[in-house]
Formats: sequence, C-alpha cells, structure tokens
Amino acid sequence: MNSLVTRPDTRFGTNGQGRALLILVVLALCAGCQPSVEVRMDRASAFSAEGNYRAASLELKNVVREQPENGLARAMLAKAHYQLADFEAAQTEYKKALELGGDNPEIWVGLGRALLGLNRASEAFEVVVPNLDENTGSEEALALMGEIYLTLGNHGEAKRLFDLLLAANPDSANALVGLGVIAFRENDFQKADNLINQTIDRNPSSDFAWRSKGNYLRIRRDLAGAEEAYGRAADLETPESTTADRFLTRVNRISVLIDSRKLPRAEELIVDLRKEFPAHPLMDYLAGRLAFAKGQLKPAQDYLQKYVAAVPSDLRGKAVLGATNFSQENYYQAEMYLIEAVRANVGGQTTRKLLAETQLRLNKPAEALEALRAAEAAGRSDATLLSMLGRAELGVGDTDAAIRYFEKSLQSTPDNTAVGLALAVSYMQAGRLDDALKLLDSLPSSSETNFRREILIVGGYLQRGETDRATAEAEKLVSAYPQNAEALSIAGVLRQTLGEFDQARDYFDRALALDANNLAALFSLARIDLSENDLDSGESRLRRLLEAYPGYVPALAILG
Repeated sequence: MNSLVTRPDTRFGTNGQGRALLILVVLALCAGCQPSVEVRMDRASAFSAEGNYRAASLELKNVVREQPENGLARAMLAKAHYQLADFEAAQTEYKKALELGGDNPEIWVGLGRALLGLNRASEAFEVVVPNLDENTGSEEALALMGEIYLTLGNHGEAKRLFDLLLAANPDSANALVGLGVIAFRENDFQKADNLINQTIDRNPSSDFAWRSKGNYLRIRRDLAGAEEAYGRAADLETPESTTADRFLTRVNRISVLIDSRKLPRAEELIVDLRKEFPAHPLMDYLAGRLAFAKGQLKPAQDYLQKYVAAVPSDLRGKAVLGATNFSQENYYQAEMYLIEAVRANVGGQTTRKLLAETQLRLNKPAEALEALRAAEAAGRSDATLLSMLGRAELGVGDTDAAIRYFEKSLQSTPDNTAVGLALAVSYMQAGRLDDALKLLDSLPSSSETNFRREILIVGGYLQRGETDRATAEAEKLVSAYPQNAEALSIAGVLRQTLGEFDQARDYFDRALALDANNLAALFSLARIDLSENDLDSGESRLRRLLEAYPGYVPALAILG
C-alpha cells in the first residue's frame, strides 16, 4: 500500500536544515542571474523614453548601488528624480554626476532647475550660472539663466537674456512669461497682461503656457483666473508633459484653492495627489497650509515641521511655519523661521510684515524697523505698512517720523480708527495736544476702539491741564462702561492725581470687586495707604500684588 504521508527528503539533512540549505543554494544560483549594469541601463533608458520614470529610477538606483562612480547613471537618475518632482534628490544626484566628470550644459541646466524647484535661486546663481555659456544659443540655458536672475530681482540682466531668447524664438513661452513678470514688477501692468496673453496666443496648446498664466494671475491675486488657468494646463497635458510639471500644476492649483478659501475642494485634490505621490514632502507642505487655513494650528505645525525637516532648504515651509507659530503666540520661534524666509525673499511683503509684527510684539522695534524699511524700499507701501513703520518709529523714540507715517497711513484709509488712535498717541508724545484731541473727536465710532479713544481723551485733557474736562470725560467713561474694571481704575487714577483719595478709593474698590487682581487698583491703593502712613495695609497690598505679578518692578522697588 502506498503511504499518503510524504517522507522527508534527507539528502540535505533534516527537514529544517534541508530547507535552509536549499534556500541558500537557490539564492546563490539567482545571484548569478541578476541583470548586468548594461542591461539595467538599457532598461532605464527605455523606461525614461516611455515616461515611466519610477521604473527608470529603480533600475538606476541598482546601478549606482553597484557602481557608485557611474556618472552617466547618476545623471540619468538625477533627471528621473526631477521628472518625479523630487528636487532634493535630483540636485544631489546632479552634483554627484558633476563630481564624476559629467561637466556638460544639460547637467548644469538640470541642477539649476532642481535648485529653482527648491527655491534656492542664490545657490543656482553662484554654482550654475558661471558654468553656462549664453552664446551657445541653447534655449534651455538662456531660459534658466533668465529665470534665476528674475527670481533674484536682477531685472536688467533677466530682460537681456529673455530678449536674446525671444530673438532666437519669437514664440518662446519662457521668454514671454519672463518679460511679463518683469513688466508686472515694474508696475507696467498693461504690458505685463499683453505679454502673458501673447504667450497663450502663440502657444495655445501648451500646458506650460497655461500653467505660467496661472502663476502670473496668482501674483495678480486673480485667484479665480489662476484656478481656471491651472485647470486648462492640466487638461492640455500630453504623454510628453513631465511628471514634475504635472505635479507642480496640481500643487499650484491646490495652493490657489487654499488662498481663495475653497478648502473642501483643496482637500479633495490633496487626497488625490497624495495617492500618486504618497511620499513626496510637498504633500506635507500642502497639508500644513490647508490645516493652517482651517485654523487647525497644531496639525499645521506638525505637518510643516515634518516638511521643514525633510526639505530644510525650501524656505516656503519655514515661512508658513513662522506664521503658524505667530498664530500660536510662539513669537520667538516665529521670528526664527521668518528671518530665514525674509533673507531669501520668500513671501515678499507679506512675510516681511509678519516678521516685523512679530518683532514689534517681542518689543524689538529696531529690528522691526529694519524689516519694514526693506519692504518700503521695494516701492509698494500701503496703509498697513505705513502704520507699522509708525509703530516701529514710535518704539525707537522717533516721534516725528512716527507721526509722518501715521499721517500718510490715515490719508490712505481715513476710517481706520486704529491708525487714528496711534497717531493721536504720537501727537500727545510730541506735545501736540490740540491736534490729538481734535483728531480723537473726529474719529468715527467703532465698537472695537471707542473705549481706548475715550481713555486717550481723558489723558489728553489731563495732560493739557484741563482737570475739570478730564474729570467729566472720566465720568462719561465710567457711565458708558460701568462693569469695566479698567474704566473704573482710570477714573480712580485721575482722582488720585488730583489728591481726591476718598473718591479714588471708591473707584479702586469697585474695580477690585470686578477684577481682584487689577494691577492699577492694587498698586494705586497701596500708594494711597503708604502716603497716609498706613504702612501695614500698603505693604499687604503690595505683597498681594506681587503674588499675581511677581516681576512688577515698581512694587519690588517700594518693598526694597
């Protein structure tokens, strides 16, 4: 009878030992069957020709693992990384290819493109531009150099290069777009619009032309037009469209949707894009921007920190991370990130203003003034910038300069009561009390600023020596805000200044009933007690004050 039980094969020992040995034999045999470097290179070339850069990159990674000094494989791998929008890996491989002797224009252009993709235009200028020859007539080289100079703000040199490119190719989308951006930056908006429209007219089926129009309209803050242009660019993509370009079109479209507060649609596109690029660092950047726009500050910070750790050279992430920290009142961290972004001119005026606001809140008016003056020098002053310059000048003690900026800001936005109040304070500090009171009387009513306005009116009349008028205004303030401890404290301080201690005590007691730790009331009552030689009560109030405000210097000075 044949047994249904299979006998163990003992030719290689016991069952377990036999399997292990058999595996080793199979692996040894397969090791000799691995494709050669030549076969892998041929496969990579074929995959690249098909546009399958993921497969090409896998083959090339195996090649450079076996032959790390293979410069051609490094250059091909760099191009594959770039096509897959992995600019960090691309620039690394391009540099390795150059180190291995691959000194040709195509590699230099590739490196420059990768660095621009990482917003590292300064490095591209220092490393790449000296190694490109504009006289070769290479459209790719001229376009790259023009973009580098344009990014760095050297409009003269950028225009010269774009003109050379346009002379060689009148339909060049790169040249037309570059010249259009220059015209826009030089405030020739009609010329800029014409050049961008020419780009589309001469290249109506070019996804690059439509993506460029989207970028331009985004600069113009025409978010609806930009979104439409990016959609057209996506519709016009062909098998020849690079993966990097396809990726950037979608990234920019998502950014526009976030900017225009179309957050559900932006989230949908992020989910779709992450399916195709699950490990791309920019997905964390987009997710961070979306979370920040939705007010989800902790997730935004987590996404952006992950992005910054993965791509520390891309300062866009640090700019948004700085804004996220600012919104969480982490001002020192915000300043650290924003300084880096501003140094690289990331975010332009917006980032400079945010850095300056951060420094103003950190009581660093001199540093804020430096950032604001750089923004002012760009030639696009607006009411907000002028007001911030006024605050910074006031902070460094230049009252006259502060007044000039506040006056200019108020001329641009006469209904801005916050600026009006800042100007009134500046007038008071300059001793221009009549101007201050006249301005305060003329400001429009605002629920957000009426309280502070009334306080300044009280202070203005008191500073001018009109105590009766100041007292009357203080009474009006208390009547308007009977449950406001600060209003009661102000009325108390006024009475204390006039030597009317009983009335002052009444106001301070009422303030403390509303706010047991009201600083002004506690300190003022302590001073009244001490002036009346009630030392125990005065000392007791000061110690109570220091429990709530341990570092309050005036109280510490009195207690010795």
